[in-house]
Amino acid sequence: MRFSPLTEKYAQIDLEGRKALRQEDGVKKFDGFSENLKERFGSTIIFEDQSRGIIRDSLIDEIKSISQATGIDFIFADYDFPLHATLLEGLCEDETVRDELFKKIKENDQLMKIINSLNGLEIEFKYLLLDKANVLLTCSHIPREIINARKEISAVFEKSGLKPLRLENILHITIARMTELPKVEQEKKFHEYKNKIIQLRHEISLQPLKLKILKVSSGSTFDFLTFK
Repeated sequence: MRFSPLTEKYAQIDLEGRKALRQEDGVKKFDGFSENLKERFGSTIIFEDQSRGIIRDSLIDEIKSISQATGIDFIFADYDFPLHATLLEGLCEDETVRDELFKKIKENDQLMKIINSLNGLEIEFKYLLLDKANVLLTCSHIPREIINARKEISAVFEKSGLKPLRLENILHITIARMTELPKVEQEKKFHEYKNKIIQLRHEISLQPLKLKILKVSSGSTFDFLTFK
């Protein structure tokens, strides 16, 4: 049986994530957002308040309980960093022109037209993945509107002087990032954590989460993720 490229990519992410939990030093805790993210300009999906509430109730509260049971600490989307999904990013490694370039692209009429067309779009998210030190929520089917927008935004970035960091066969929300690993019985605690996340995955897949886009924000990826 042949799976879709989207399903194959998700399966590979989860396989590598499970493998890392079984390896010594396979999981590195999150120590903060990399300074390299200052090189990135992103168009980022922000969800409506009701959708953010669904994420908090269905996932974040559950993972907080898993955290308490396993001794694994996390930071969480919508509490410690913005709850979002990346539409597309572009790269500028020349810091002498970066600020001006980012400002120019943010105000680009074509980009604004593309991202505004996505307001109100509903996306179904279904699969919870173990991505090493992260927990991801991924959609079951990337809407055609998102696929087309990515292609159009990529062209705007390229024409404006950014190097598009193309995304294919994935649309995800990072729900949680590990900040502290178990201090004792790490192998046992990781095994318990994995099983609890898999059980939560089954529950979500039976009742997928339908989330609605409020808007798409554009600007520095680093500034977006670290804004207080």
